[in-house]
Amino acid sequence: MKPIYAILLACILGAVIGAAGCTTADNGDGAEMPSPIPVPDPDEVVLVDDTNEGQVIPVNETASIIIKLPDNPSTGYVWKVTGSDGLAITQDTYTPPETETVGAAGVHGWTMEPRTTGLVTFGAVYYRPWEGEPSDDTYTISFYVVPAGSDLITVTADDNGGEVAVPAGDIVLIKLEENPTTGYQWNATVGGGAAIAADTYIMSLEASQGMVGAGGTHEWFVTFPDGGDGTFDAVYARPWEEPAEDDETFSVSFTAA
Repeated sequence: MKPIYAILLACILGAVIGAAGCTTADNGDGAEMPSPIPVPDPDEVVLVDDTNEGQVIPVNETASIIIKLPDNPSTGYVWKVTGSDGLAITQDTYTPPETETVGAAGVHGWTMEPRTTGLVTFGAVYYRPWEGEPSDDTYTISFYVVPAGSDLITVTADDNGGEVAVPAGDIVLIKLEENPTTGYQWNATVGGGAAIAADTYIMSLEASQGMVGAGGTHEWFVTFPDGGDGTFDAVYARPWEEPAEDDETFSVSFTAA
């Protein structure tokens, strides 16, 4: 299934975007601190579907997650959940198609609630029970569950070479443009108290629709399990080529706030 980053939040999204509108703030000691993205309140509903396959999506630990996938029982195929560690499935439903056309597909939906923080994954396979479980049609999606009271601080290419103040318990999401069709990719390392909790590549809408040469975004969730300062460094290069002085680089340092 083709991944497109499409996450629909509840009607509170407008207020969230407004709160995160400014890009940087001065924490008083000279360090530039990207404005945190407030994680929505407990009424947040995160809706994902087959276009989000393979992604890692940040959610509040009090959020309600709804996954919807096309389902057509008339073919004999059914969805079977293969993994949901850290997620409690509170509803499992099938909605028939609105049309009366024979063979039309409906929608299988799961409503879930996080039961832990950090990285959790949902997996399912679409198969005919009498043929056995193996199938090429699988669905996997991960969520990074942000603890209540913590913020998600987004860092982009605009912060290259800077210093980011990170309050205790907050999580950093680093987003850099990447285009694997060119052979180039970001190779990242961390130091100090920083740790990469999740690492994913998100195709752009154009790439998922088959546009030749279109790229996407590489994302890293960075945490500080031991507290303190840390660093994040990345080089944009072709893995099979020797490092060159003109390779594009990205570097940011973190300070405890």
